[in-house]
Amino acid sequence: YMGMWVEKKPLREDCLEEFKPTSISILAMTWESKLSFPPLRVRIIHKSRLRYFGKPKTKLDVPYQAYFDVADQSGMVLMVLWGSLCPEWYHSMKIGTVLLLEKYAVKKSLSSIIQSSPEDLHMKRFSSIEIALNVRDPPAKIDIIPEHKIKPEWKLPEVEYQFVTRSELDKLAQNQFCDIIGLVQYVGRVERKKKKGCVDDFWTYRWVHVVDGTSEQPFIIELFSTSQPDIFEQIYPMNYLVCTQMRVEQNISENGSSATYLTTSMKTQMFITGWHKGQPYIKDPKVQSFIQWMRTQEEASYMDKVVIGGYYRFPPLPCTFAEYCKNMNEELVLISISEIEKEIDSLHYREQKHIAFQGIISAIRRVSCSSSSQDASGESPMQIEKSSSVGNSLSEHQQVRESTSTQKSPSLEQQTVVTRSCAKRQISAVETTDHPPVSSQHSYLTRSKSKRTTLPNFSQDNSDANKDNAEVMETAQTHETGNEE
Repeated sequence: YMGMWVEKKPLREDCLEEFKPTSISILAMTWESKLSFPPLRVRIIHKSRLRYFGKPKTKLDVPYQAYFDVADQSGMVLMVLWGSLCPEWYHSMKIGTVLLLEKYAVKKSLSSIIQSSPEDLHMKRFSSIEIALNVRDPPAKIDIIPEHKIKPEWKLPEVEYQFVTRSELDKLAQNQFCDIIGLVQYVGRVERKKKKGCVDDFWTYRWVHVVDGTSEQPFIIELFSTSQPDIFEQIYPMNYLVCTQMRVEQNISENGSSATYLTTSMKTQMFITGWHKGQPYIKDPKVQSFIQWMRTQEEASYMDKVVIGGYYRFPPLPCTFAEYCKNMNEELVLISISEIEKEIDSLHYREQKHIAFQGIISAIRRVSCSSSSQDASGESPMQIEKSSSVGNSLSEHQQVRESTSTQKSPSLEQQTVVTRSCAKRQISAVETTDHPPVSSQHSYLTRSKSKRTTLPNFSQDNSDANKDNAEVMETAQTHETGNEE
């Protein structure tokens, strides 16, 4: 369907006065007694990601649908975009867009697909019906009303946001929705996980760290693809990232400590540097506050902390195996070392999987935190064979420790390593790396500067990003000046 997607539909400039639109509240009361409906004028409040429902044996031309929360002065209702209208209209239907709908269908809503957020509670939701836009039965007519044609007497509700700072995040409840803005410091690699009940269908996601200056801790974000591939693939460090309708996740361990992170919801939208201009959230006070904070910061102090790629695990693994088993959602299955290759062969592109196996440690290799993997590859694993004499065993162990400690950094000399082995077989390469703290206080970013990778043309992209960031600041300054006037 690549050639079918339309980036921008033309706006309707003429003949808007001749329409006498109905309201959502009237539709809710009269829809069962009518076959056709008057025009309806609404504003898009929320937008979902695209849903693909194609199956191998079904004959559907374009098996897509998308959900929107739309509202007028009387309340909010669910609108569903079906079939070939998705490639034609999805990209043009942005949050805040005002639509004029004709020849639409009204149906009974079977379920609440998009849940209400705290900022929507002041609007009445008509959850019993939904508006269906399809290419036939009837063929829907859709027009986008330009911003300068929107009149105050229409009383269309404005898009409202629930921005929170990092210092406020820990106070939010589980599954609560919020919006965030911040400076990207860490971007993980793109990974995939299987959807529940699906063999060959995957979710695409990546981990992102964002800071906003209100806390030493970053926002930790599990960012799934939201039908915005141009943005999802272009998230770089030093971008201004805005994520709306994020869901709060609280991970509570046995000792009572909690790790709060954010994950995407069905109606999450994300925006990076270069995409902020014209978005409704630019007027939000907390967005303005963040922009003012960024003006006081020096870029060099953050460039030294950026990290791209690498494997990221969150929440971190527990300290004990018993706690790990307790937190497992399904029964833990131990596999043998001989089965690891089979598990690897079963993985799909960018898929990651957690496995568990047990064995006896027969060799240990210690690697300095300042050494790269190439430096460590030349060292042989330390293997201790079982001796008939306890004294000889201890002596050999001491000699090995003394010989290896002279090659290690001082921080590693202080570590005590006790190695026991009953294995007689030779091991070609067994590696266990310590994870000492790095400059960041988050222990999960454990890569030295020599292992940090940068994307191609990152310097050029960063200079372009600075121009876009300056443009956002200029837009915000214009808004502030307008308020003062």
